[in-house]
Amino acid sequence: MSLSTTFTPSSHKRYPAPDVARGFMLLLIALANITFWVQITTGRAVVSQADQIWLFLRTALIDHRAYPLFSMLLGFGLSVMATNRYNAARKEASSKLNPLPEGSGDITLAVQEMAIDEYATTKAFRLLMRRGWWMLLIGAIHCMFFIGDIIGTYAAGILIFAILIVKNRQKTILIIGMVIAAINWILMSAVSYVIKYFPEIIPKGANDIGGTFDYSPVGILTRSWMGLVSPLGLIMTPIVLCIALGVYIHRSGIMENPWLHRTFLLRTAAGGLTLAVAMSIPQGMHVAQYWADPAPWWAYVVTEIGGVFGALGWLALLTVWAGPAPEDGELRGARWFFAMVGRRSMTVYLGQTVLFIAIFAYINANGAPVPAILQALIAFLVWFVLALGCVALEHAGKRGPFEWLLRTLVARSEKPYEFVDPTLPAESHPSSAQ
Repeated sequence: MSLSTTFTPSSHKRYPAPDVARGFMLLLIALANITFWVQITTGRAVVSQADQIWLFLRTALIDHRAYPLFSMLLGFGLSVMATNRYNAARKEASSKLNPLPEGSGDITLAVQEMAIDEYATTKAFRLLMRRGWWMLLIGAIHCMFFIGDIIGTYAAGILIFAILIVKNRQKTILIIGMVIAAINWILMSAVSYVIKYFPEIIPKGANDIGGTFDYSPVGILTRSWMGLVSPLGLIMTPIVLCIALGVYIHRSGIMENPWLHRTFLLRTAAGGLTLAVAMSIPQGMHVAQYWADPAPWWAYVVTEIGGVFGALGWLALLTVWAGPAPEDGELRGARWFFAMVGRRSMTVYLGQTVLFIAIFAYINANGAPVPAILQALIAFLVWFVLALGCVALEHAGKRGPFEWLLRTLVARSEKPYEFVDPTLPAESHPSSAQ
């Protein structure tokens, strides 16, 4: 069994848009996730005018937009991985076919083709499943330290929909994703309505986690179950829909050839981001404290729905900016910088948790308030420090440590599975040679 940790052929042309988009997306995630860490502090800052402007912009362009973008890029990456493994397995199986004698009928050729397709599909499916199980474990461990973990949720999505991705049943995944998202939004609307008009049935302090997150060994172990349970709950969100959109985007070839679709992408960027901003206005005005009265009960749900449009807008804009693969294969400038981060997305994502824990342990110990503008600065610096680490790894010719770990685990857990030409005599099959 090969222990190679490379799942793409050496001749595969790497297009910059996915890597550039992942790098930028990780900045958005840092800006979005820092709100959790602020909630577990005891200090509360007075909101300034600058804070208000930032809070509105964050609600409009980042909150509930970063993770849908992450999900689309995950779907894109899974589709690329499955396609590459499927094609490589087909090539491998074709090279092992027994030469057919002249006059062999179409039925014999069809039997061989079915065997090749089954072998290639199985190889690609097993790859995604192994990756999903290992990601579930990594996500469960991460969830002990950050209950907003998304790796485990993505793992659950991979395990449930792997066969549909491999078989290119993108319409089926899309329909399932739309149904799940619709159910989620309906339930979310119902909860928002109840909270608005029947607040007495909501337990006091149900949403207050300020200063209570326990990082002692007992607290960490107590949360271990959440890493296995929360992914199943989070699957009931627009995540599946966004993964399906990512698969569709890969199959369409738009990100590989952005200049052929430049007008469409620019219109999508303008339309998606405009809708995201417009649909967030009621919630944004409330979060930024421009409105003294509570937001309408439907404001949060509409903002959430706008996140899908916003993610599409961001992805389209970043795809245009990244452009096609350079003739010499080398990106330069800011695009290169973002791409280096994007190629090490798991390392940067998990690294953010490590740095946020260290920073907010100090802040919480001192009881210092963290204004919204300072939150943004801290989030940017966390991302930037990790980005510099990615650049150093690139110059050293190394992957991110967690990318290396995941690839190694996936490769080393592969079980032997050999192609058998169905036209060979039974005694010639490898399984019969004892």
